[in-house]
Amino acid sequence: MALPISQFLEIGKGVTAILGSGGKTTLMQSLARELPGRVLLCTTYFFFPLPGTAFLSISDCTEEQEKEKLRELLSENRVVCAGQIAGGGKLARPFTSFDRLKELADYVLVEADDARRLPLKAHEYNEPALPEAVDDKVLVIGASGFMKPVKQVVHHPGVFKLLTGCADDALAKPELVAKAFLNEKLTKKVLINQVESREALALAERFLNVTDIAVTVGSLQKNAFKQYL
Repeated sequence: MALPISQFLEIGKGVTAILGSGGKTTLMQSLARELPGRVLLCTTYFFFPLPGTAFLSISDCTEEQEKEKLRELLSENRVVCAGQIAGGGKLARPFTSFDRLKELADYVLVEADDARRLPLKAHEYNEPALPEAVDDKVLVIGASGFMKPVKQVVHHPGVFKLLTGCADDALAKPELVAKAFLNEKLTKKVLINQVESREALALAERFLNVTDIAVTVGSLQKNAFKQYL
């Protein structure tokens, strides 16, 4: 029986920040299904409540009021999305501090940056917006961006160019994506998502060849993964 992604990534209790691009929301959905106990989903940017998930969206309240409402909602639902009303159906950062949120739920999963739905991302100086009291960080990389023009598939291509020294018309070669990752030094937990063909796997392996950490490779859509050391 295949291991679930939560075990590959060794997600523990507390606050876990989800970074990067190419499947952050899908990863949060998968983890919410798999993790035992109460799970709270939120963001330090903006995100849509996950379909079929109970959510609390409030404005103009105190931290204590939000905390009590969350406590009540979590007593009735194992998984809850929470945040301030941000317009357009989106939620923003909760009022309650994250060190207090993890008193309410076993797992607090936080989408901690924005990628504008692009498969790859380079982080500006003020990114990611890590929650206080963060216990773990996972970076998602979308393999569908490999070997495509940087300016088309990377959020903040200018930052990517600075991190890698690549030309304006460069392709997002796996080696360049790995170089950007190594220079950012954000985390040692990486998921290369969207690997759903032999060609995509071969490109992911080129990323692995220039890194020295364990990387989980696979497809959240197909729920199939392998870890490379």
